[in-house]
Amino acid sequence: MLSGLRHVTFRRWSRLPGVASSLTYVGRCADRPVVVKVAPPGVRPIAHRDVLRQARVIRSLAARPPVSERAAIYREGLGSAVLELDWFQVLACFKSTATWSLIVKHNRRRTSPDPDMEAMASALPQLLSRARALLG
Repeated sequence: MLSGLRHVTFRRWSRLPGVASSLTYVGRCADRPVVVKVAPPGVRPIAHRDVLRQARVIRSLAARPPVSERAAIYREGLGSAVLELDWFQVLACFKSTATWSLIVKHNRRRTSPDPDMEAMASALPQLLSRARALLG
């Protein structure tokens, strides 16, 4: 069991449609939407199915300093300005919007759409607005 999950209650699980490489479920944990991915029965949890490795990566990303501080670290290490950082952030917003759009679309095709997945639809225009603002 992952550290810190002993006292967490997960509820309202449903299979995430359109995912082929692993068993992927969405649910609620402490009133927040969560996604849990596991390898299918009989398949070793290695490479892209190694969810413990993925958890370590996600945990380390959560501890990262803000973008401005990371850019300063890179600038110091490179000895020059960090170019195109806004473009990278725009790309991240666009890719997140594209990914969540597909998830929402598949959710809407279900016989019983998950309201938590549908709730993400309202965040997508905000991501695109952020991308536009970053472009200037």
